[in-house]
Amino acid sequence: MLGVNLYDVLERVLRRLLVPMFMIFIGQLDAREEKLFAVDVKVEDQTTSVEQAATRTSLLEVISRLTGLESVPRTAEIKKALDQAESFVSEYMYTKVPNFESEISVASKPLSVLRIVFQPDQIESLLRVAKLPRWPSPRDTCIVWALLENGGTRESITYGETFRLAELLASTSLARGLPLIFPAMDLEDQLTVNQSLIWGRFGKELLQASERYNANCLLIGRLVAHEGGTVPSFSGDWTIMLRNSLAYQREAFWIEEEVKIAKETIDSAIDLMTESSVIYAGESYVYRVRVSFVEDFGDYLAVNEYLSKSPYVEDFSIDGYEGGFLNISIKSMVGGERLLELFEREGKLANDDTAWRTSSDPEYFTFRWRKDV
Repeated sequence: MLGVNLYDVLERVLRRLLVPMFMIFIGQLDAREEKLFAVDVKVEDQTTSVEQAATRTSLLEVISRLTGLESVPRTAEIKKALDQAESFVSEYMYTKVPNFESEISVASKPLSVLRIVFQPDQIESLLRVAKLPRWPSPRDTCIVWALLENGGTRESITYGETFRLAELLASTSLARGLPLIFPAMDLEDQLTVNQSLIWGRFGKELLQASERYNANCLLIGRLVAHEGGTVPSFSGDWTIMLRNSLAYQREAFWIEEEVKIAKETIDSAIDLMTESSVIYAGESYVYRVRVSFVEDFGDYLAVNEYLSKSPYVEDFSIDGYEGGFLNISIKSMVGGERLLELFEREGKLANDDTAWRTSSDPEYFTFRWRKDV
């Protein structure tokens, strides 16, 4: 820790360097994940009517990704947005799909993928006007540890398995904005994870094996295929685990459609993840805080970067540097206790106070910046 004299020097340096920046509010552009605002749609032609229909559908998908809502309510604001969906688009781009599976042969009617990229600022503004919840990003990645038993043998549910369940899970998670991955099952995985661990739902061991993938959400599946009918049916269960909150839920099923299995599984995972992370629209508050242990310009930049990327911070301004403390005003729709809890969970800002107040109280509350986290 710096001595008093060094803090005085630091204070003078920061004042000289940062005065022009003190009153600048910094938004969350750096925190956005661009892929949440891009949708790929398979289309049969490039007519205006097809493009318009795809844009409306894609706008609803983006809103679903950003809010965590399975079904977007058709409020007056949303209906108006759908009527002018093209105004939210920044780019259209077509690419050919040579091997798309369809009842119509590719040779007789080529298909295309239309990529529609929406403007983040306008979408964010729509969510605020429509008073919809916000599921912040970046989000925890989910990893799938799952087995499919068919005819007495078991195989991992990953790309290329018999019933294409992995592809269905991946496409469903993409539509809902959930980062989903499958283990490589390379030598390292094989040394730490065997089928018995997955079939026995040994969560502790699977959590450890997931660390190499930086995955904090686990989908542990045990599925059994039953063939012989007109279509295959499936029984089994999914266990959904979250590392940080230790929350989990287990669901058993008997379903005939693979698509339904994927949808219900991803929906359940998102429901569990959003329980503690969704921000509901409401009044914004300004919290005044001061941060200690900001010992050099690099620390100052790190604090700025952290707050600018925080999904829980709408805006913030640097009010000054005084007496070894960086004074900051933070604007957020999150209630004080919740915001305090979220900061504590992430660990970069260690709170020393027991209460929070809004901007009606000029007192600053103290945090300690932790560069080691």
